[in-house]
Parts: sequence; C-alpha cells; structure tokens
Amino acid sequence: MNFSPPKQDRSRLTTDAYLDALEACLNVTGMTRTTIEQVATRAGLGRGAFIRRFGSKRQAVLVLYDRYAGVCVEELEAQLKKAATCTAPETFLAELYAATECMHGIHFGLNMAMLQDFADELATADGTKRVFRAFVSVMAALQSRFLPSAAISPEGRYAASQLIVTTSLNYVLRAMPGMPRDADRRHALMGRIAWLALSQLPE
Repeated sequence: MNFSPPKQDRSRLTTDAYLDALEACLNVTGMTRTTIEQVATRAGLGRGAFIRRFGSKRQAVLVLYDRYAGVCVEELEAQLKKAATCTAPETFLAELYAATECMHGIHFGLNMAMLQDFADELATADGTKRVFRAFVSVMAALQSRFLPSAAISPEGRYAASQLIVTTSLNYVLRAMPGMPRDADRRHALMGRIAWLALSQLPE
C-alpha cells in the first residue's frame, strides 16, 4: 500500500497524531514490540483508521522516517548557509557533528527501527538518501571555501558525510564505547577527523 499524504487539515492532524504516537512507542518499546494497538491507544484513535491510513506498521515507520528526514534536510539547508560564512572548518564540523548526534538521540527509537528495516530489506530508505545528499552539499560548500581546487574531491565529501552520520548514530546506539564521554572532547575530535576526511587528496 502506498501512503497518500492527507490534504485536509483534520486528516493531517490525525496522521500527525498517529506518527507522534508511533515515535513515542518506538522510543519505549522498539520496533518489534510496538504494536498498532499501542500506537492507536496512545494517539487516542482507532486501530482500523491506522490500517486504512498506512496499511501496516512498517509503512507507518517509513512515513514517520520521511517526516524526520525532512526536518534533517531543513536543518542541513540552514547549515549550508552557515558554511558560507564560517571561519574555522574544524569548529563548524564539530558543531555539525554535535547537532547530528543530538538528532539521533532525540529520535533514537526511529533510527533503531530504520536500522532493523535496513537489515531486513537490505535497501536504503529514500529519506536516508535525501539526508545524505544534503550532507554532501554542506561538505562541498566547505571544500569550495577552504580548499584549493586540487584538493577538492567527491571522495572527501562522501567520506566526511559518512563519518559524521555513521559515527554519531553508532555513538548514540552505544556501539562506540571508546569514544570520549566528554561531549566537547568528542565533538572536537570528530570535527578534526571529518576535516581530515574532507580535505583528503583525490585518488
């Protein structure tokens, strides 16, 4: 079943209520143990209406993730504007890493659900691709501002983006216990590493 975004205000409010309830449940019980009944009860709405709207729990998670991806892209568009005026790329990247880590923490349950979905389906969600492209655009702006043309490479943009996204998510998932626990040290470290990746010479 393909989800159709609602056009009427009342229908949009209902959809948002289900999605907000779904994310709250994911944060508490995770993807496997979250049920449609739990989501409907938390939203104060019916199970049948959930099924008619989304078709399945997985489809609802994908819609929720697409909404989350939209917020991430908006934030990265704001970061793109900041990249045009920043004076210290490592500091900028440290702050970008910190913001990414924060987003992953706030939406912990949803990100866990999407990791599980990737493992099950072996396919990258469209929302993930949108967010990654937005990261790459920010990195390209930093390269243009701070690097000589000979040092600008797609490899650098992709590597820096992947490092920030993957490392922040894995830290939030507690899969990187060797990272500094002090937030300022951790963010500064990732700013330096991301800058090294961004400024690597083309292959």
